[in-house]
Amino acid sequence: MDLLNKIQSLQKNVNLPSKKDLKESLQAVNKILEEENNLFPINYRPLNSKNHIGGLLDFSDNLTTIIVPDLHARVDFIPALLNYQIEIPLENKTTKLSVYKALQQGLVRIICLGDGLHAERRAKTRWLLAYDDFYYLENEKSEAMEEEMAEGLTTMTMIMECKKAFPFHFHFLKGNHENITNSSDHGNMPFSKFAYEGQMCYQFMKAYYGLPLVASYSRFEKLLPVFVRGKNFLASHAEPIREFSLKEIRDAAIKPEVIYGLTWTKNNESAEGSVEKMLEKFLQEKNCFYFGGHRPVIGVKYNLRANGKFIQIHNPEEMNVAIIQPNKIFNPNEDIKSIV
Repeated sequence: MDLLNKIQSLQKNVNLPSKKDLKESLQAVNKILEEENNLFPINYRPLNSKNHIGGLLDFSDNLTTIIVPDLHARVDFIPALLNYQIEIPLENKTTKLSVYKALQQGLVRIICLGDGLHAERRAKTRWLLAYDDFYYLENEKSEAMEEEMAEGLTTMTMIMECKKAFPFHFHFLKGNHENITNSSDHGNMPFSKFAYEGQMCYQFMKAYYGLPLVASYSRFEKLLPVFVRGKNFLASHAEPIREFSLKEIRDAAIKPEVIYGLTWTKNNESAEGSVEKMLEKFLQEKNCFYFGGHRPVIGVKYNLRANGKFIQIHNPEEMNVAIIQPNKIFNPNEDIKSIV
């Protein structure tokens, strides 16, 4: 079964993955992430100062890039993306083809901004039902929680399948929800919004899959990059809380403040000038933008911050992506597209 058929099958049959299947997926994708600095002739994932895989993705080629916002267990997003018809500039002409075919031909790169688990407002009632069972009945594997985790883990299985199939062209950044153990270390913070989502997720994973698999999933999260430098853009899950250097970003795994500062930043919390300084230092081209998700934008496709240089694209009610062409100034009104 090719990747597209596999993804579409997962979409039609949203179930909890078996322990065997999830274990095998994690083992395969963790191996790719661990060795990503030498998988290809281009070293786009440099090592950190401890000679372990670094937190930076560094690209300078002319590939069209698609920035995907927070997914939050939306099982329909990745299938819709792969089937979306995209225009790709080729020499003196533009060709239109599906994102899946563009990936197969090496014509496009996808950057997901993280936050794969924990459905948002659309699932508020489900979270409250699961919380009642969790808190009052001490039931970690309630029907509501199984439904929630089936959507979240199906979404993440799709991400892992895409990474395995296209390791150079498909990337998933760590967001603040990539914290399966609901810990408060390594730049993480426990998460709760409608219920105790972080703790409920951790307890479910322990009860359903066991601690060894939870450890493998946590390893996957810790191997994820946290920042991308492209030819004409920067991206991280959240707005940077302050200006970071490339060395700090490479060393994110051993600098918790970097992970926190690129995944948890609230609106109006970033130090003034951080985005502009990083754009100026990291990119040679002018008229470039820094992209992020994290904070939702409601009723619009995007929100501009940092004097118009930071573009937030996470609308939880829509399936929008930012399409960045290598030799074109990004226009958010034209280049943020609905994929459905």
